[in-house]
Amino acid sequence: MVSLKKYNYFTGEISCVARGVSDIVNFFDLAGSNYILITPPKPQSSNKIHDLCLFHYLNNKLIISSFDDFVDKITNSSNFFRVDIIVIDMWSINKSLIWKYLEKIEKLNLPIIIVAKEFHYKSNDDVNEFHIRTEYKEMYKSEVWINDKINNTSSTTESLKLAYIRDKKLEYLFEKKK
Repeated sequence: MVSLKKYNYFTGEISCVARGVSDIVNFFDLAGSNYILITPPKPQSSNKIHDLCLFHYLNNKLIISSFDDFVDKITNSSNFFRVDIIVIDMWSINKSLIWKYLEKIEKLNLPIIIVAKEFHYKSNDDVNEFHIRTEYKEMYKSEVWINDKINNTSSTTESLKLAYIRDKKLEYLFEKKK
């Protein structure tokens, strides 16, 4: 699957990002990595174009209503018991304010998946930058593509899953022969 670094930025078209990030996070969940989604409250109407709605795709949620609420919840260590990955929905947060949230959450020392419309980071940060898009092949079939902007590579989520499973099977076979 995708190799996570300290900061993992995901962006793209709003509908593609929600589906792509949920596919990736759910696969990590199946592989044994526990996640928590830090998200704003559920949108009250379906016409809010600025809302990403990861709220509907992922189950383990920590709902925040303000920056102060965010700080209160991340300082409560019981919210992060057995959590391996933090997913934070910053789609509706201004890019100039993202650093305030990251400054507080980086103390948890866990990989962070940051979903945002736009962002900036320092070139010396331990960072991945992904762009997600969907290609529609047939009437009812589509593929989610993940483009790694730093390494300039692309792959579908399905091919990443297959490669991950294949690698795990090979590791298991080689460990058995030792």
